[in-house]
Amino acid sequence: MKSNINFTLLSLVVLIITMSASCKKDPKPAPIIERSQDELLRDSIAYYYKLYSLWAEQPEISGLNIQKFSDNYSDNNSLLTGLKGLTPYFSTYNGGIDRFSFLEDLTTYSDAGVDYGIYVSIGATTNDAAYPVVYYVDGGSPAHQAGLRRADVITQIQGLGDTKIPVTCDAEGNCSAVNPQQYQSVVTAVQEALKKPQLQFMAQKEGQQATSYSLLPTSFQLNAIQNSRIFLPATKPTGYFMLSSFEDVDDFYARREIDQTFQEFEAAGIKELIIDMRYNGGGYVNTAEYIANKIIGKKDNQKLMYSYGINKNLAADPDYSNTFADVIFTKSSTIEVNTLFFLVTKQTASAAELLINIFKPYLKVVIIAEEQSTYGKPVGFFREEVMGKAALWATSFKMINANKETDYWDGIAADRSYVTDYIFRDFGDPSENMLAAALNYTSGNATMAKIMAPQRAGAKKLKIKTVNKIPERGSIKKI
Repeated sequence: MKSNINFTLLSLVVLIITMSASCKKDPKPAPIIERSQDELLRDSIAYYYKLYSLWAEQPEISGLNIQKFSDNYSDNNSLLTGLKGLTPYFSTYNGGIDRFSFLEDLTTYSDAGVDYGIYVSIGATTNDAAYPVVYYVDGGSPAHQAGLRRADVITQIQGLGDTKIPVTCDAEGNCSAVNPQQYQSVVTAVQEALKKPQLQFMAQKEGQQATSYSLLPTSFQLNAIQNSRIFLPATKPTGYFMLSSFEDVDDFYARREIDQTFQEFEAAGIKELIIDMRYNGGGYVNTAEYIANKIIGKKDNQKLMYSYGINKNLAADPDYSNTFADVIFTKSSTIEVNTLFFLVTKQTASAAELLINIFKPYLKVVIIAEEQSTYGKPVGFFREEVMGKAALWATSFKMINANKETDYWDGIAADRSYVTDYIFRDFGDPSENMLAAALNYTSGNATMAKIMAPQRAGAKKLKIKTVNKIPERGSIKKI
């Protein structure tokens, strides 16, 4: 759907020049300044940012001279950086508050979605040795289909061979590399191997011999729900599922896996629910809404789920104002949850934070975090294609819960902080620290004193550097 305020900047320029020439009494025609295609593209990017930005009413943006401003930049990305710099200063970011808008280049081939689906950190398996450790595998990816899972230890990799890193660890479990150069050579070897057209390595599961793997990157249907389980404490049946992203629920496969998970929860009559979103960087807001309608209680059905904040340009256009209407709960399951737990890290962002925030006015929400909060992204965007050459994702709306709570730019604060994301246990394992913390709470230990789940003998988590991070998705609105 396109708004009636959308038009190409080129047409506008031609119209202005024509009107200007027809109104002049001097028969001598006004000079026409020709714009190159690249200049017109940058003009158009600036135009749409000015039109859609959440901060469009800021004087620096509302009064922007598009052509004059875009002429200061020689490429699209530096232009967008300049535009984002016009938004209000935010001290945490040490710059403009818009750190989220981005551009897609539509003129070059993109292999986005073609991947191995494997993500690696560094973990100390003993007090004196560390290795690359798989901390996450995309469901349905080549790595997942090959049998790789969280906690698998990579013992050899192409281009390097042995991946062992000598370390020293103190009594508190803080570890450091004996030889930082050797550590960096292992990190670099893994990063380079992940870029190759074929990935070859050996990995070891706990208690087993190392196995050889050879993977080819492919596109795949992502399974967003990695693991779901039902735990049965005496009086509080507790559901758990690991949600890696908010895939478009209009897709049959995404909807089916959500429906199947909640059908199991309904059959078990769960009273507590644990949603593991420690690596969830967001996705489609309609999917967050779909899940929320499964969880909301009967007494809060038909109440406000959340509302949008948008600029005056969008609010004045009927197409957009209708699209950004208030969202109301429409209950779609029989479960009645008393306490809702979220397992989070600093990678938990966007639509994932939306799901947390919308329940705060209605349910007892307990946030268990690796640090002290989530990432901090109360805003979202939609896609605007520009001249067939670029797609602008301008931060254009923020999301506000029923208590008017929003603007969590520094993240949503945790109820329980500094609970270890223990990469040597798979998702859904009740001995993994973050899940154990939630289960401990459901069992009645609401004080949740320092929790240490049973761990691999001698193992620590060496948090020097994550080798490769899971991409952030954002809060995506379908227009």
